[in-house]
Amino acid sequence: MIFIFGAARSGTTWLGKLFDSHPDLFYLHEPDITDRGIDLLPYWFEHAPSSREVENARQYLTRLATRRAPRTVGIQPFFRKSYRGRASEISRRSIIYATKLFERMGATVAASRIEIPDLAQRGSCPRLVIKSVSALGRAEALLLAEPSIAPVLLIRHPCGFVSSMLRGRSLGVMEAAEGLGQLAKTPSAIRLGLSNCAPDNTDQIALLAWTWLLSNVEAKSAVEHAKGWILSYDEIAQDPALHVKQLFQSLALGWPKQTQQFLHSSQRSDGDYYSIFRNSTEAAQRWQRELDERTINRIRDIVSRDQLGSRFFDATTS
Repeated sequence: MIFIFGAARSGTTWLGKLFDSHPDLFYLHEPDITDRGIDLLPYWFEHAPSSREVENARQYLTRLATRRAPRTVGIQPFFRKSYRGRASEISRRSIIYATKLFERMGATVAASRIEIPDLAQRGSCPRLVIKSVSALGRAEALLLAEPSIAPVLLIRHPCGFVSSMLRGRSLGVMEAAEGLGQLAKTPSAIRLGLSNCAPDNTDQIALLAWTWLLSNVEAKSAVEHAKGWILSYDEIAQDPALHVKQLFQSLALGWPKQTQQFLHSSQRSDGDYYSIFRNSTEAAQRWQRELDERTINRIRDIVSRDQLGSRFFDATTS
């Protein structure tokens, strides 16, 4: 199993669909949105996961791996798969389109309960890829529960993250940050001295900067320990073909033509706020036009409390 971790607005959906474009992979898009797993695990840990929590994480992984909700397997575009015949592919897409029609007709709850069949060929066992923007605080427990996972952590420049979140709020598609919650009690929060300078809930810039710092630092430690891949969205954006090819090859996935074609097409247009079709270089640099110097310096002051944050600014100014 490959597990893609990342914060919201960090390019994880684009990267996830690149994995989905591989004909031999089975991709699950944020299965933890329809199964939050709060009966098993907290979102953020105040301590190292206990043996009981690791076992709970193992159970939760099984639940995530078997989720086939429309939101999890019905994110377009769709790709040809080596483990599914043409007729099966047509049938499966028809079921997905039907559930989306139910949703548009107002039957959202009923549609969400539908499980989309895999319709994979008998005996096939494609490699599973899960992508989440909700599992950063659970990374340690999940990776301890299943050491065979190949974890990938995608991190965006903190200014890019803050800028995108603020833009989403201005567009009315993202809610304002309401505080750090349990994230403020994590070991990273204690180590980085949050208690001495905790931001006011009305200070959106500080809240977002601290959220970026603490959530990514928590996941980074777990992914490093599991010998996974820690990637910068901004570096990938400079030469997507080079970096994605290297990632695929390091995961023994090769470099299929279908993925090359999708990568090329995804860079040729600029969609809406949630679109995966956009010029990645332009998207990565947009914050430099949207944020003023004072805001950039505030973000730098907060995230530079850890080397993970300061290296983004070292790279920017070098």
